[in-house]
Amino acid sequence: PTSQELVKSALPASVTVTELCPVARCFALFRALGIRHMPVLSLDHKVVGIITRHEVSTDFAKDLF
Repeated sequence: PTSQELVKSALPASVTVTELCPVARCFALFRALGIRHMPVLSLDHKVVGIITRHEVSTDFAKDLF
């Protein structure tokens, strides 16, 4: 997607996490806010990736059992 397409689909106040955020915290944010994707930021506030609810649910479920 182009930058313009991303801007159109992003919330005005997007929820982000840092690359140091624990998986359990991401899982809680996804569940509490009902969102499916979150940008991951470096400590200097640059986007380094996107984490999805599906990825976290899968990884978190593995840690539980």
